[in-house]
Amino acid sequence: MTTLRIATMAAAVLAACLAQPPSARAQHTAPMTIADSYARARTLLESAIAAHGGPGALNAARQIRVTFRGSDVWRNQSRRVNPPYDAEPLNADLHIDLQRGRLVWANWSSFPGGIPRAGAFVTDSARHYRVEYRAQTFANAQYPPASQQTGNLFYVPQLILAAAQQNIATVRWIGRMQLSTGAPVDVIAARKFGKGG
Repeated sequence: MTTLRIATMAAAVLAACLAQPPSARAQHTAPMTIADSYARARTLLESAIAAHGGPGALNAARQIRVTFRGSDVWRNQSRRVNPPYDAEPLNADLHIDLQRGRLVWANWSSFPGGIPRAGAFVTDSARHYRVEYRAQTFANAQYPPASQQTGNLFYVPQLILAAAQQNIATVRWIGRMQLSTGAPVDVIAARKFGKGG
């Protein structure tokens, strides 16, 4: 499982949406101007949006469920100082209902050594909870509204593309990179929000 850190620029995440066939991989030899970078990024973004059903389909994505299966790598709590670090199986579910302002992130994993770790956080409009499955408890919490939890929303490619489309004037082509799977992709960056975001 890949852990994504969402910063002001959502470059690496957009890369996964923008893979191109070999025929489109022409090397760029001359220095690229800002206008060229914008034009290339916009073309890539528009093709990715079209591949996901177009702007209407992106804007209609309001109820979404994503299931994650992978490994939770414990770099800072590993019994080994050097790689490979301890890793435990990780299962997680993300439920999003933007129409009702709901978001639930539930995960099941273990600390190194097999100590169970399971819980969820729930945003239900104005109410927020942290749930601990093992202790069978919950507590009130303070989370942003579901529509503003970009660290969770941006696990969904359609929502990344919709955010980039809303800020299309800020898109820039960063370059080529290779994913951990070996697939080459074009990387673009866009601001998460409008001016000052």
